[in-house]
Amino acid sequence: MSRPHFLLTNDDGIHAPGLFYLWEAVKDFADITIVAPDREKSGAGASMTIESLVITPVEHFGSTPAYKVSGTPVDCVKVGLSILLKNRPTMILSGINPGTNSGRTLLYSGTVGGVIEGTLRSIPGIAFSYWKYDTDAFAYIKKYIWPIVNYLSQAEIPHGSFYNVNFPHHEDHDIKGLKVVPHGHSTWMEQPIKADHPEGLLMYHMNGEWIDHHEPEGTDVHYLKQGYITAAPIHVAQLTDFSMLGLHKEEFEKIFDKPSN
Repeated sequence: MSRPHFLLTNDDGIHAPGLFYLWEAVKDFADITIVAPDREKSGAGASMTIESLVITPVEHFGSTPAYKVSGTPVDCVKVGLSILLKNRPTMILSGINPGTNSGRTLLYSGTVGGVIEGTLRSIPGIAFSYWKYDTDAFAYIKKYIWPIVNYLSQAEIPHGSFYNVNFPHHEDHDIKGLKVVPHGHSTWMEQPIKADHPEGLLMYHMNGEWIDHHEPEGTDVHYLKQGYITAAPIHVAQLTDFSMLGLHKEEFEKIFDKPSN
């Protein structure tokens, strides 16, 4: 059986600790190519760059081919698939992101955005994040990554779907297990702080604060707080709201009908 080939990316930049730990977790089991932003691109979501991109080889991951790109995580995946790789990878792995991408935060996440780009091209993927910003904890969670990747690389994942995996803020002996669950409703909300601009213009630091919504038992946010790793299957191939389509279609389409004489 041939070794799988994984394309690794992130939104924190090519030299981020999380990307290094992700590489270390899978490098002995698969062929790997790394394509990541040349600087932090947190909050980039599924955005892309229209202008030219600069692609630079990086020697930071042993013999693994690695490149930094002057763009977003989506750009990195596009560059990997369209320019650097001769064959389609088995899977796209993104992370490890410091800070949760549970709940609705996944909509803003560049970590998730890179995986979405591959998912729309029928390449399955996994986005990895850790609840807190303590990157020292990545050493504790590294050993959980390969079992997750190994299982999902052999599982049937429908077109347009991927997994969003979050690790709880617990040391190794406190992690209770894995829960496959829907994503929750909690999210980061902006907390603007007024700042002084040298030219007197209006300027704010867009700080954020985690906002807890009432989470029904069973969501990723709920189980992360209980000490479980969460894996939320996310589907993006079909975004149409068919209930709204059926509700509005007939009457909406009539608004420009020519009046009868």
